Amino acid sequence: YPLGLLSDWLGKKFVLGAGFALTALAQSLFIPAPTIPTLAVGFVLLGLSWAATDATGRALAADLAGSKASTNLGSYHAVIALAGAVGGGLLWDHQGPASLFVLATGLAAAAALAWPLVVRHIAKPAVAGHAKH
Repeated sequence: YPLGLLSDWLGKKFVLGAGFALTALAQSLFIPAPTIPTLAVGFVLLGLSWAATDATGRALAADLAGSKASTNLGSYHAVIALAGAVGGGLLWDHQGPASLFVLATGLAAAAALAWPLVVRHIAKPAVAGHAKH
């Protein structure tokens, strides 16, 4: 898992922010009627963005959640799945696929732009076995 190693080296926060930017770029390629080369590039970038955000985001969330990690991660994924399935499906059905990709691009771009501000407020997780000072 090369991006897991990269997050160990550069930090989860950096890799997660880069993943948000990659997600926005990848999603934007699907807005117009894509060609085969555009689809190929889009899916490669989307794969890289998932590699950067999925496991890294879960690892960072688990670090920050502490003893409630399982409950918090389960709740998070339930809400995301429900919102994606219902909201995304309705948007796709009523406005067409491009509208869903416009929304996804906008949300990912907003996350990438806001991430440096969010990172400033994320506390460093305590190392197991060490008391906070």
